[in-house]
Amino acid sequence: MRPTVKRRSGFKNPQGGISGRGRNAKCCKRWPGRAARLYRIGFSLIEMLVVVTIIAAIAALITTAVMSALNQQNARVCQNNMLTIEAAKDEYARDHPGATSIDESAFAQYFKFGIPKCPDGGKYQNVYILTQQVICTYHGALQAFPSPTP
Repeated sequence: MRPTVKRRSGFKNPQGGISGRGRNAKCCKRWPGRAARLYRIGFSLIEMLVVVTIIAAIAALITTAVMSALNQQNARVCQNNMLTIEAAKDEYARDHPGATSIDESAFAQYFKFGIPKCPDGGKYQNVYILTQQVICTYHGALQAFPSPTP
């Protein structure tokens, strides 16, 4: 049978005792099993879930704000398109006095990039009728002074 050798962790201090972080380090004598917890690196599952929940809530708030801003932007673009069409109708009326309707091919020359379209897919009505205002099927009629917040 072999003799048992007692091993110590750390190195021997000149004043006596053992220095180092072994199983019997002084900080862990009162609370066994604490050494494993003292040097643990990482986060618990609960901590990770809390962080993910907070990030998801912030992302939801930002997403709704961005979508609202995009909808407002598209409504403003549509209003500007209708104003452009109305301005072109006025120019056409000045160039062709007495006309009540517009020739489509002649009207296209009043736009540099073609007749504008609604950014949300709506159709413009009354584009070729000089006596009626342009109406978008998605956003409605022109507003005299569009408000900054709908």
